Amino acid sequence: MRWLVDNGYETISPEDIAQVIRTPSSRKKVLLTFDDGYRNTYEYALPILRDAGLKACIFISTAYIDSATPFPWITCDKSTAVKYYMPMSSAQIKELAATEGMSIGAHTVTHQRLARLPAETADAEIRDSIRALVSVIERSVTHFSYPYGAKKDFTERDMALCQAAGLHTAMTTAARSIRKSENLFSLPRLTVYEKDAGTNFALKVEGFYDLYDLYRRVYLYRHLH
Repeated sequence: MRWLVDNGYETISPEDIAQVIRTPSSRKKVLLTFDDGYRNTYEYALPILRDAGLKACIFISTAYIDSATPFPWITCDKSTAVKYYMPMSSAQIKELAATEGMSIGAHTVTHQRLARLPAETADAEIRDSIRALVSVIERSVTHFSYPYGAKKDFTERDMALCQAAGLHTAMTTAARSIRKSENLFSLPRLTVYEKDAGTNFALKVEGFYDLYDLYRRVYLYRHLH
């Protein structure tokens, strides 16, 4: 986060994306997002973001709010899971939503791959997660991220369901920057890992991975098909 500030990046909210795409500027912009609703986002990330004056969006799977156990997909030993991978409480989510620069988005109810679900179930996962969050933060929820977020994990149907549910954006884990011609319901995001501290983080933010994505789509497709 210090690197972003020192290198002149402006953090934006999901509501800014459409405008940024329509009217690009020379100002360097980045959207910070956190998926699932881990308590460590509240405990560790929020103070850093708040102190640096940075914006972010937190996408939450609502079935696990206030849970006394770690998220069910966590496979590490129990003591580590309890220390690092507990869900946030309603009060913590409410405080996040009330913090300047912080946005809350939906991430389904039970964190399932939407592409594997019948249309009715997928629709309920989207709409019920929105309703649950609205009841907690008492304001509208208009942004969404697909669980897992790879191309195989959501379909055109799911994009249409998001739009029909009144959402403004939906985000994937396609590893590249946002382009001018982007569909607002399949926005890419670069995942950042602990190992990315330092140079690799800078390469991701500065667009190096966009070059790899272009190579993968053009060169590899041409030679493998």
